[in-house]
Amino acid sequence: MLKRDLLYVLVLASLFIFPQLSAAQIIYGYDVVQVKLKSPVTVREGESSHIYNDVFLVRLRGDFPPHDKTAFEFFIGPNQMVDWGRMKDGVYFKIYREDRLRSLSGMPIMYRSNHSDIVNSGMTFVPEEFTPFKIVSETEAFEPLSRKTNHLGLVFLLLRLLR
Repeated sequence: MLKRDLLYVLVLASLFIFPQLSAAQIIYGYDVVQVKLKSPVTVREGESSHIYNDVFLVRLRGDFPPHDKTAFEFFIGPNQMVDWGRMKDGVYFKIYREDRLRSLSGMPIMYRSNHSDIVNSGMTFVPEEFTPFKIVSETEAFEPLSRKTNHLGLVFLLLRLLR
């Protein structure tokens, strides 16, 4: 019982240390996979179009309200991720070029809901942690995520378990 009480105190203390994070809307972890597309996709980039046979999928595990209730925007650093969608256990966004993916390394993962202030998830995007990138089919890409999480995400997960 003492261990549970100590854990509860640590979790509550983390809420005061990181007040900008909401226990109801947080990102627990993420991973990056390379998806082999069933058929090539043409993507317009500025004045030109490019054809891609694969895409990098950044999958965020989190606790997000239903799509019809909340408008979300996702960012890595100052870069808004516009091509995103929902998965069973979180959301994902697509990045078609590996050089673009790597250029985002070291930047914070952030989000905004209902056009409020941007919230820092407390995580830094480091795609190199997942290299060599696991190559998956489109079907496999939306299976539950790997167990890589950061410590803050674990604190919030423990908080949910203690409720």
